[in-house]
Amino acid sequence: MNSTQQIDPALQGTPEETTRSSVKSKPGKEIPERFIFIHSYLDEAELDVYEFRVLAHVARRVGATYDKDFFASLKKSAKMCGMSVRKMQYCLKVLCEAGFLDKTQREGRTDVYKLRQPKHWVSPEMLETIRQKAKGSKPDREIEENY
Repeated sequence: MNSTQQIDPALQGTPEETTRSSVKSKPGKEIPERFIFIHSYLDEAELDVYEFRVLAHVARRVGATYDKDFFASLKKSAKMCGMSVRKMQYCLKVLCEAGFLDKTQREGRTDVYKLRQPKHWVSPEMLETIRQKAKGSKPDREIEENY
């Protein structure tokens, strides 16, 4: 960085000082010093950025437990995740087919999703086939043989 560039004051200091001074929490909620942890098993699952974002959103909403239901509206969840409703639907479908989520359909109401334990997740090699099937396109023969 050259001497004429300005540094954002919120980015100066240690990470702890920056976090505390630049990030505001909701009234009555304190921001923990360490609040982001991604296990290597999830990090190496090869989800795309949208799938990862949707999974993170669902996990946050249910408190990262396997026994609680996620049933927020698609419109609200899509907006929260920064994507279209259609993209949200696609990601949820892929995450269900890949074993990351379990879906229960409810007549006339939003569907219910639950997180699934990693032992149910497909291998990263199978994700592309699942994505292609979710889009309705025919998978490559080589990928299909591995599925």
